[in-house]
Amino acid sequence: MQHAKPLLYHAPLACSQAARIAAAEAQIDIEIAYVNLQTGKLEDGGSYLDINPLGQVSLLQLPDGGVV
Repeated sequence: MQHAKPLLYHAPLACSQAARIAAAEAQIDIEIAYVNLQTGKLEDGGSYLDINPLGQVSLLQLPDGGVV
């Protein structure tokens, strides 16, 4: 799925918090998708493991569909 702006997959209180803070400090406009690390599910009910089989955060999905 493509987005108009970068999408950061984030789990609260995980290492991905640093990426979220860095984006905020640099005033980079991103969307946030919350990941439940225990279940591997996204807020919308989708599976994060389909996006990142390792299940680790943070993952940045670029508007062109690429991931970092």
